[in-house]
Amino acid sequence: MTSVLMAHPGAELYGSDRVFLDSARALAARGWDVTVVLAGPGPLLDELCGAGIRVEIQPTGVIRKSAMSPLGLVRLAVESMRSVPGQLRTIRTGRFDVVYVSTLI
Repeated sequence: MTSVLMAHPGAELYGSDRVFLDSARALAARGWDVTVVLAGPGPLLDELCGAGIRVEIQPTGVIRKSAMSPLGLVRLAVESMRSVPGQLRTIRTGRFDVVYVSTLI
């Protein structure tokens, strides 16, 4: 069985979130072992769990308009550095054949 780690920075149900959801469902329907990592809770989490897809929440630095100021850049840097240990733990498990990374834009 092919295993895939899917990472998405949002958890809403807008356009890119729905495309991500459809991709996760399609891979799971084909028998892939799907693990999704989201930056936080939201409606996307509920949809993924409802489809029987394993989801992990790992806060991560996400570039947003609010990061486009000196204080915002500092906050983004701190959030990003805090998220690295958890991300490395997930990746280093070595159990994934494919990594799928999504963006909001």
